[in-house]
Amino acid sequence: SCREIMMGEARGDVTIGVTVNSVYEHTVKRGKSIGQVMAFITGDDGTSELNNIVAFCDQYRMFGHLLLQGNSVIISGKVQNKDGERSFIVDNVLQV
Repeated sequence: SCREIMMGEARGDVTIGVTVNSVYEHTVKRGKSIGQVMAFITGDDGTSELNNIVAFCDQYRMFGHLLLQGNSVIISGKVQNKDGERSFIVDNVLQV
């Protein structure tokens, strides 16, 4: 659940069902993906709001049409802890 991810109880590969609350698109300015678009997503599953869902360029290109405000989706990905910050990195998205 979103709450388990936020509390640090979920690790590794995780699948959650969320309603997308917001999507912030970001154009990459450096590195191998320069000029491509990635997204930072906020979603809610009823247990908590998760505001650190990250869809890197390849996944956002494949699944961006599903990651729309108000849409309910199932997201599979990995929980990542970096510098004390928890993120949920998108691998796959399915329409509910």
